[in-house]
Amino acid sequence: MPEDSVDIISDEVSDEVNIIPKSMYTSIAAKKYRVPLKFGDRPCQLPLSSLYYAQVSYTSSPVRLEAFHILHQSWAFEIAYNFIRPLINENVKDRIIFHGDDLEGLHAHIDPKCLPKRYGGVHEDYSVDMWFECIKQNDHIIKNLIDLGYKDMEKLKEE
Repeated sequence: MPEDSVDIISDEVSDEVNIIPKSMYTSIAAKKYRVPLKFGDRPCQLPLSSLYYAQVSYTSSPVRLEAFHILHQSWAFEIAYNFIRPLINENVKDRIIFHGDDLEGLHAHIDPKCLPKRYGGVHEDYSVDMWFECIKQNDHIIKNLIDLGYKDMEKLKEE
């Protein structure tokens, strides 16, 4: 995990999850936000990959995201989202669209000819492994990611 990222489970209180990477603090002018996520006697954990994707998108993508389309969300995700929703900017809230299992609703926003088959589109599904192989073959991409603070990328360079 990048050095400036927040731990998934807080050291201080085991039933709280840190949800915002430290690199985002300055842009939102906020301190560390913690959202209690406890179901029964066990804390709920957000997937580590979600934080990586959010951080890479935030720090490395020169694009403006029009919307976040969320498909097949679990009830636990919806509860977690409702906890953090008050912390989210109104403009961002308007861009978050939950579809559940309704692919027709997704197709109202995104043309199926732009989507992979698993989302009712026409394109083949590609694995993340292909993406990693492409990164491994391009040292300049690994160097750029390391320069951005992704120290785990050094492992890719060694492989």
